[in-house]
Amino acid sequence: MKYFKNHNVELILEDGFIEGLEEKTELKVGIQVHKNQIETGEEIRNLVIRKHSSPSCAMDCVVLADSDRCCVDWVAVMHSSVEYIIKASFSCPLLNTKRSPKITEKYRVAQFTRNMVYTPEPITTHRNKELETFLHAYSFLLAADSSYLSAQEQMVQYFQQVLGIEIELWTYDAQTTATTIVLVISENHGFIDYFKDSTNAIVFKQHETTSPNTICRIVREHSEAVEGSRAAKLISKLAVGDEIKKAGRIGIVFTSGDHMELVNTISKYLDLNGKKFYHFYINGLKPEKLGNFIGIDLFVVIQCPFSSFRFERNIIAVRPYDLVLAFSAAWNGEYTTRLEVAQTAISEEILLTEKSEKSGKSGKSGVLETTLETALEIKSSYNLLKVEPGQVCTKEQAKRYFQTGEYLKKIEGIIVPEKAEKPPSTDLHQGYSGIPTDYTK
Repeated sequence: MKYFKNHNVELILEDGFIEGLEEKTELKVGIQVHKNQIETGEEIRNLVIRKHSSPSCAMDCVVLADSDRCCVDWVAVMHSSVEYIIKASFSCPLLNTKRSPKITEKYRVAQFTRNMVYTPEPITTHRNKELETFLHAYSFLLAADSSYLSAQEQMVQYFQQVLGIEIELWTYDAQTTATTIVLVISENHGFIDYFKDSTNAIVFKQHETTSPNTICRIVREHSEAVEGSRAAKLISKLAVGDEIKKAGRIGIVFTSGDHMELVNTISKYLDLNGKKFYHFYINGLKPEKLGNFIGIDLFVVIQCPFSSFRFERNIIAVRPYDLVLAFSAAWNGEYTTRLEVAQTAISEEILLTEKSEKSGKSGKSGVLETTLETALEIKSSYNLLKVEPGQVCTKEQAKRYFQTGEYLKKIEGIIVPEKAEKPPSTDLHQGYSGIPTDYTK
């Protein structure tokens, strides 16, 4: 299946049969749905049991309500001890590609999708010359999210006929440039924003994909603003870079143990650029949780690039690649939300900085050998606390590195007393009756 990067992810249609389950004598299946779609999960659960239960197979089927996750909710999977995962909510192309190293068990993962009947209108539209010129100046890809897996091939063919150009089906590994336009069919904010952030994207809702007139109108409207939109993106990203430069204390937020390599790389990069950083591991990330951390100027959030989670306006949150824009000597105008690309770019920046520093200290112009492992060591005194074996962390060290004392000083007095104090007496006593308009002694 082209949509998923992990080709072992299975596709289950609404009327399909799950191969291999009939061979099992005992099986526990987990159906992962959006937290607001419990009824849908129960419906699919009953469907699976009805089609696959038999006297020879004892099947246990549970519904796992995720917190708007586009990937597998591994915490729920571990707690429920399921063997087979059926994802019935929106899934991004990275489904089941990465997980915490602590999870060593192997799981079968499948995507459940409804049977979509795609019946577009007959093509009678004629394209004008201005639209023809625009269409032939760019290359086009079509990206439909997991809700349209059963009809994406038909959609590609229909869009090709309507626009009169060659359109390829988008995959996660597809290369895009400044002259690439992605036709995005989705109503999922995370999927849409992935393309809006890093490419030229034209977004269609499902009801807009069946009319030739509507398709041509939407493409024509986008053609008039494509260059201005790209310039606005570049300016906004440069502004984000300025915010990072001004920040003194930066929080590195990650939501999964499989991100530790990137966490360590970002830590070193911030250390090299004189930034004090803190690590925050948060399962089930929400804006309110980040708002509880006092004294953090900015958060670098490491999460799936297709996540629909967005931050409130009072929280400054950036993506890992934004750090490259802030600290690198030059920027070619390209931008991505992909974590593996950010990992590579930041690692290269660290190696260049380390080699440059070594060359300067030795007085040699040649490039000295530096490995990424040695380059990632934190060396600054404001981010590295060295405590000898058996030595106790002092009050001064705790204040400097953890800042708990500083925070407590700021909220001094906002406490609950150990013993309840007797309330002061007042002139108002019990026993009065009537409407309380005038009290006299």
